Amino acid sequence: MGRAIIADDSIEQSIHLLISEKTWLIGVLIGQVTPLKDIIIHLAITPSQEESEKTERIEINAEEEKPSKKSPKSNVPVGSLTTCDEKWVAQHAKQVTRMLPGGIEVLGIFVVASSEVLKDIQPKLRQILFAVSKTLNRLPFPPEKGSINRTILQIDQTTRKLTCRTFEVSDLRSEAKPADLKFQPVANRWHQVNCRLCLDWKVPVAIETLTASLTKQLQTGLHPLCIEIWNSLALVDGKLRDDDDQLISSPDGSSATGKKSKGRQDVVVQEVVNIDLCTQTMLTKEFKQPMVAKCGAQLSLRGIVQGRAYLHSKTTVGATVQAVKLDLIRTLLSRCEIVSEDESIYEHEQDPATVLETPMRVFVRLPGTTVSVCDYIFNGESSGDSVEPFKELLGITIETDQIESDCESFPGDEDLQDEQLSRCSSQNELDIVKERARSYLAPLLGGAAAVAAVVMSYLYMGE
Repeated sequence: MGRAIIADDSIEQSIHLLISEKTWLIGVLIGQVTPLKDIIIHLAITPSQEESEKTERIEINAEEEKPSKKSPKSNVPVGSLTTCDEKWVAQHAKQVTRMLPGGIEVLGIFVVASSEVLKDIQPKLRQILFAVSKTLNRLPFPPEKGSINRTILQIDQTTRKLTCRTFEVSDLRSEAKPADLKFQPVANRWHQVNCRLCLDWKVPVAIETLTASLTKQLQTGLHPLCIEIWNSLALVDGKLRDDDDQLISSPDGSSATGKKSKGRQDVVVQEVVNIDLCTQTMLTKEFKQPMVAKCGAQLSLRGIVQGRAYLHSKTTVGATVQAVKLDLIRTLLSRCEIVSEDESIYEHEQDPATVLETPMRVFVRLPGTTVSVCDYIFNGESSGDSVEPFKELLGITIETDQIESDCESFPGDEDLQDEQLSRCSSQNELDIVKERARSYLAPLLGGAAAVAAVVMSYLYMGE
């Protein structure tokens, strides 16, 4: 008996539709990892690389891996699975991960093909899976990953047979292990967790690193902040709770879902839990000696941002807190990466004080579930601009009015921090900075109105 893989009943219907396509398909599995099983809630087909190259090119750089927000136009594959580019599938997995909330991740890949094709491409599928894993593991959190299992779901168009195997991708020599795939109604058994994080972060950029790409500078500068988020103390609904406690319990102390009566299904009401993070700076026993360095720029991040995560109904407090922290880290790094994709803003000599335009997060429900996924839009774009990315990357068709766009907002000029203006040496420079500072990272309040904003500025100090 291998690892248990639980898929929602709707996944079985989706598989029947994929088989009817009469062509090979490949994509990523989306769901949640638990100690005892993996839960699949969505299948996202990888767009066709060949069709995309006819319309718009997504540049894949093996070292930087700087994905474009735009995505391919067609899901109809061209060529054969034997020539499928593993970097393309890995890039799709990375773009999808950017759109997922905490607790939800890419579990592996799925493939739809005939019996003959599946027999010949087993080494290729393993190669693709390990490429996906390598790309997704670049994020250095959690610091200690341990063994990582990822799944390959093979859908045979000829026999309609489903074969599920797992690989321990942390071991390059690992062999496939059989997994037990079952379909159950799990789409609505999720609790939503929100967390508001207050930021006041200043990062000096050493002068010798100014020649590095803006992406590298932002990632390096935010790394200490990510560490602080990861090591913070968490309060669940204002209480300090043990990591092993069940997140939601009934008044008598049992599981919130309770036991299933004969002939009846579990009824799970989605709970919304709020988590507060407290930094442990004063509790740290080790203090490093101050280091003097010559700096050529300063990165400033100030304001409020909130994470969102979804956890299965029987989750623990420890798993919930970890999922929220990872979401906060993921959304901060994703927004900085999106910003730095356009390095035309990075002109030191012409613009000594730059307020980087950071995008806003919008959400939409995965059809048939209580789980939301997200996209990022810039100031000047509308929520309707996210309809196409949701369709192309996740394969979900939505209307504009289904998008939850009031979680974050772009505040006005009055929210610009005085610190940025104090650096200006002339009235003309002051006016330029005010004019350019019009985009912010704002709070995610789970449907409530935005009350504050995060300003991310990049100040070049010059000679």
